[in-house]
Amino acid sequence: MAELKNGASEDADLGGLTHRFLHGLRFDGLWQYPVQLASGHLSWRELPLEPVSRRQAPMGDPEGIWSCVRRCVAALRRATWKSVHLPHHLPPRPDSEGVAQVLLSMLPGWAVQQPQDEPASMVSVCHALERGGCALLRMRLLSAYQPAVCWAWVVGAEMQKHVCALLVVGPQLAPCWVCGYGARVTVGARGVCHVRCTDGRHLRCDGMEVLILAPEPPP
Repeated sequence: MAELKNGASEDADLGGLTHRFLHGLRFDGLWQYPVQLASGHLSWRELPLEPVSRRQAPMGDPEGIWSCVRRCVAALRRATWKSVHLPHHLPPRPDSEGVAQVLLSMLPGWAVQQPQDEPASMVSVCHALERGGCALLRMRLLSAYQPAVCWAWVVGAEMQKHVCALLVVGPQLAPCWVCGYGARVTVGARGVCHVRCTDGRHLRCDGMEVLILAPEPPP
């Protein structure tokens, strides 16, 4: 087995822009992440992130949140995503506080933050990525062709002197392919957020909520 490195998750300088990703992501081919085996060694495993259309969305997960939670927990625990089982009787349209409680129950030793404004969220996400964490993003979309509420998994941040975009994946977004994300999320004037997907779609949302995951500080 090849030695595991941060690989594609290391900072990439793109002509003044820097993309910083969740530690351990690899997307030079299939989207992969490191899984810890019973022997203690790490092995690259595929993490499928297929898009789900509105008609195909599971009845129990119309906003895509539980799909994001399952894969997020798998990556942070370094466990195979099929071995990550969600609690029973989850609500199909949870609020952010309910999702935070589920995350805390599935990720002992991790803390969940919920900044109240977008600029603070951008900076906090970047700090969490530096510590091996990530985030989940709840967006209220202004589109007749998408669910009214869409959740995404924040796996990276785009920076140019400061954080200027969140890099996300999610079941309602475009496939992430080799760039490592399905959409860039930016905050515009008057709090309107812009979601630019890699398949060319440009969606707007009138606000977003961020749940940021980072390891709890040592006592």
